[in-house]
Amino acid sequence: AVNSADEIFMVYVSYKSPFSLVMKKKAWADASWPAAPDTIAKGDNGITKPYIGIDDNDHIYVVFRRDNAADTKYGMEEIVYVTSADDGATWSQPVRLSRENYDAGYVTLAPKIRSTGVDVLWRESYRQFLDDADTTAIVYGHIDLVGTAIDDEGPGVISNFTLQQNYPNPFNPTTTID
Repeated sequence: AVNSADEIFMVYVSYKSPFSLVMKKKAWADASWPAAPDTIAKGDNGITKPYIGIDDNDHIYVVFRRDNAADTKYGMEEIVYVTSADDGATWSQPVRLSRENYDAGYVTLAPKIRSTGVDVLWRESYRQFLDDADTTAIVYGHIDLVGTAIDDEGPGVISNFTLQQNYPNPFNPTTTID
């Protein structure tokens, strides 16, 4: 990923014990990457498949898959994310996105970060306590932007709604519903 100062950020898994999720960054014009990476997350919990994104305010988002440390019986994995608001100098604690007790994997981060946050997709078993990639659902998650102000009024409550008739009829190539 590239930030507004044209610095390149790269994340990968270091398989030296303990497994670590690490990042390197360099200026666009630098001939080589720094020798030592910055550690984002570490632990012998099977960290794999990281994806990185940077928003318009240069906040970094990394999603990855790791073994579910609480699971000692089924071999399930979970999807987590970390964020940094200071070019990777410090990182948030990992936050789980996938559901507890559901096997998850194959995470991907949307290449375009919207003004409301980061979109994430992953596969997840649709039954609890099942480590089986063949019984999956595709799950969408959303990470709010780092440092976004929170509305003091709280969410609005919808008191009623109306669904209008579609037009033209639904058997045309397109239809509109108000």
